[in-house]
Amino acid sequence: MNKLLVLYTSPIRKTTSASTLALDDFITNYKHTNPEDEITVMDLNEDVALEKNLTSQNFLDYYGDGVADKYIEIFNKHDKIVFATSTINFKPSPVFISLINRITIARKTFNMVFDAVQQKTVSAGKFVGKKAHVLITMGSIPEEDIKKHMIDSVKIPLEFIGFDVSVTLLEGMDVGGSPEKKLTRDQKIKPYENRIADAAIKF
Repeated sequence: MNKLLVLYTSPIRKTTSASTLALDDFITNYKHTNPEDEITVMDLNEDVALEKNLTSQNFLDYYGDGVADKYIEIFNKHDKIVFATSTINFKPSPVFISLINRITIARKTFNMVFDAVQQKTVSAGKFVGKKAHVLITMGSIPEEDIKKHMIDSVKIPLEFIGFDVSVTLLEGMDVGGSPEKKLTRDQKIKPYENRIADAAIKF
């Protein structure tokens, strides 16, 4: 039995968020494939501590207020983590970025070590052996370099602290609607149901 942590991060209201619905569908399929697994669900938007940005004014206190330790402990207790994030200005959701900032700490969640084989310094992350999957929704169907940028923006930080990361990109969420009649979130997700199910089954 594995322990799965489910993290919602979209700033869009739950009733209209496509990424939230995508994660709901992911969990439904995951439960069907892994009925014995223990699942913990958290909405990071509900943690006011993650609203705090790292600045020169709070740098000394930012990592000492217990928030990082709380999430590191939560991560330690789970084998797998799945996130869902909307794309906000070509970046993951602010609360996703805030969480990454909180838990990426030298000598706590990563160490820089010299790899004799590669002959270079690399990160040795704390969470080696744990898996993470990220569902990303995008309103448009962007060029390949932008898709890569979005995937890298979630994948690289998580790999840096040791996770084995996979990503499902769901683009074109706002393609097909009109100013007069926007697509519902169910209509947005419908074309990707099989892709979401496949990702959940493989995870």
